[in-house]
Amino acid sequence: MWSHKPAKLVFLQLWIARASCFVNIAFTPNQGLQGQTTMSGAPFPNTNWTSDKVVDGNSNQTAAEGSCAIMDFDQNYQSVWLKVQLGRRFNVAYIELYLRNEHLLGRSSGFSIYAFYDDTFDPASLSPNDFAYHHDPLSGCPTPVQNITINRLVRQIVFINNRPDGFQTNCPERNNSRYTSIEICEIKVMGCDTGRYSTGCFGECPSCKNKNCDAFNGSCIDKCPDPNALTEECIVCADGRYISNGYCVKCKGHCRNDEHCNKLTGECDSGCASQWTGSFCDQCIDHFYGRDCRTQC
Repeated sequence: MWSHKPAKLVFLQLWIARASCFVNIAFTPNQGLQGQTTMSGAPFPNTNWTSDKVVDGNSNQTAAEGSCAIMDFDQNYQSVWLKVQLGRRFNVAYIELYLRNEHLLGRSSGFSIYAFYDDTFDPASLSPNDFAYHHDPLSGCPTPVQNITINRLVRQIVFINNRPDGFQTNCPERNNSRYTSIEICEIKVMGCDTGRYSTGCFGECPSCKNKNCDAFNGSCIDKCPDPNALTEECIVCADGRYISNGYCVKCKGHCRNDEHCNKLTGECDSGCASQWTGSFCDQCIDHFYGRDCRTQC
């Protein structure tokens, strides 16, 4: 009996591949892959300002609209986080972060964004390999709407804010700079299916290691599975062929001792065979002609 789940996955891939821009893969209610959210503390009492509001498709930035995730600032939090777990791993280009914009941006000053490849997240043990962005609290208030580049395969996006002793911010909307809170109205996670790239997700990743290609241009981020690859697209040419305009073409000339031409340049590194000359060893020496350059003029 057929399972309905694979059909949903195929449908989502087709839907993403035909989009005119990167797709918000955290908000996919009709594809069964809606992003799931968690935050480090309870929402503000007697409200519906729960963590799932950051992936409800509503980017209104005021609390009164009821579409923001907001924790109780009066709890004096010195460390907070909010996590968006995607339905599966995607090739994420960037996120659009919508902070609550009601003269309270100082509460978010100094935040960081982490992007995790798998399901593992421990706020007490963060790796620089998962780091994506940090707002400098001495640069002023964070921008209410931010576009933050991720450009990697991602399963989880995490917003983190820590206020260690001595924390300072130049944001005039700081209220009390010692404490922080979650004040986020939307996190749009923009990207493509794993194995696809570019605006519209029309590009198909080449044979990259771990299927991890640049979400914008398709180049391989983790290099190529074959160390003999000649291009960012991981093209490997056989002996007797070289790379030209992204394709493997036959060597043009006649190399000394029947050696193969250089796979990057097409030239003969050890020189030309007898009677041949030119950059590619495909021309007869002076005073000779013919298919083998052995007929004297």
